[in-house]
Amino acid sequence: MVRRGRFVSLIGLLVAPCAWAAVPGQINHQGVIRVQGDLFTGTGQFRFAIFDPDTGQNYWTNDNTFVPGPGTPTAHVPIPVTDGVYSVRLGDTSLAGMTNVIPPSVFNDSNAALRVWFNDGVNGIQQFDPHPLTSTPYSHQAAFQPPIGSIIAWHKSFPDTPALPEGWAECNGQTLNDPKSPYDGATLPNLNGERRFLRGGSSSGGLEAATEMAVQPDLSRIRPFHPRNYDGFTDEGPASTATAEAFPPAAAVRWVSFRPVNMTVVWIMRVK
Repeated sequence: MVRRGRFVSLIGLLVAPCAWAAVPGQINHQGVIRVQGDLFTGTGQFRFAIFDPDTGQNYWTNDNTFVPGPGTPTAHVPIPVTDGVYSVRLGDTSLAGMTNVIPPSVFNDSNAALRVWFNDGVNGIQQFDPHPLTSTPYSHQAAFQPPIGSIIAWHKSFPDTPALPEGWAECNGQTLNDPKSPYDGATLPNLNGERRFLRGGSSSGGLEAATEMAVQPDLSRIRPFHPRNYDGFTDEGPASTATAEAFPPAAAVRWVSFRPVNMTVVWIMRVK
């Protein structure tokens, strides 16, 4: 049974980043533990979860149990505590009981919070009140997540592709229903049902009608027609001695641009 801080208290919680680029999927966490009012010294048994306080759903736990879903992680992380102070890198898989790194998608939810459980080996597991993550860990988000409104290609049908992470939606013309998104109630662009191509511009959202890609060739580079020697270019062999009247009529010559081999993708948009 989980008891809430009857004998144990957690104060001075800090959450700060480690060098994410050098050690992917980790953030530093520090805190102070008191047991019955006294600063604790010894090896504590800790459990950690980053979760959504609104729903109770875990985004990450130290041993990857109860993800997604509410619940206390099964395994504990032994951490030395001196005069009440402990420090740990959440997501450091070199530690016992820490089996998975923190995925960048955790920070899609700006309301995400950290929950800590502690066991001093005597009083049992104590669950502390959740602590909102400080703004600092969210600075890592920019390194992994494009800005809201970005549209990228997603290989949805590739074998074993995971489900679309929270904060992203398919560009299929749907009306978004997400109070946490600035686009709540908006109709997303329909890029998949109509199989549109994307191209850059000074502004976004404009649509152009489909057009046939065709160009008129430069007739100055076309050799006079000769049944024994005609490949269309003067720089690929000696010019024919046929008369100019043997040229194909200009109006009858046209080059058409063919669509190259391509693969379909699903366009997705970051909505929060």
